[in-house]
Amino acid sequence: MNSFYIPKGNDLLELPEQDDPPITLKAELVPDRGVKAIGYAAVTTAGLASGGTLRESDLAEIVRRHLDDLCALASALGIPRERLFTHVGGWKEEELLYETALNRYSCPGWSFYRHAGDVSKDPGVQKALGKTDAPYWAAVEWMLEGKPGDEAWLPALRRALSAPRCRYVCLYNWSGIRDNPAALAAIRSVLGAGGN
Repeated sequence: MNSFYIPKGNDLLELPEQDDPPITLKAELVPDRGVKAIGYAAVTTAGLASGGTLRESDLAEIVRRHLDDLCALASALGIPRERLFTHVGGWKEEELLYETALNRYSCPGWSFYRHAGDVSKDPGVQKALGKTDAPYWAAVEWMLEGKPGDEAWLPALRRALSAPRCRYVCLYNWSGIRDNPAALAAIRSVLGAGGN
């Protein structure tokens, strides 16, 4: 997902942070997100292309191969498929990156922000789930954005944890959760540690 860099970013290294230019990433512009894409060396080394513009399909293939290699090694070292999860995040609905989480050695995992309220509404994840025989999948990075009340946190967590074959939900960005009473109450409730 973060296969980009800020133009002339190295020139900013020694400057104060307040001098950083304003950058707005554009999720729908794959693969460069509206800045500059990286991955030329990987695509060339893999023999996918030797020039031209980086393509989403080539970068997705690089990520797929990398995850496949890592998971094959973990499997060879004895980690069973049902305990090994990948982690992929996509910003654009149904971008090719979603399916890179799939391989025969592991269970797929995805980041959920936009669709944290209802993981079943993420079309990229749902499409990928239709293509895997993995016993489980996971919300390996999950964060309900905004400042919703308990009525949003509790059903969102319950929906994620009760989704068919969802093995776990990993809450991310604790600094945005630890001071949110509604979020904490929902977590306690789901864990059976009090609350509703």
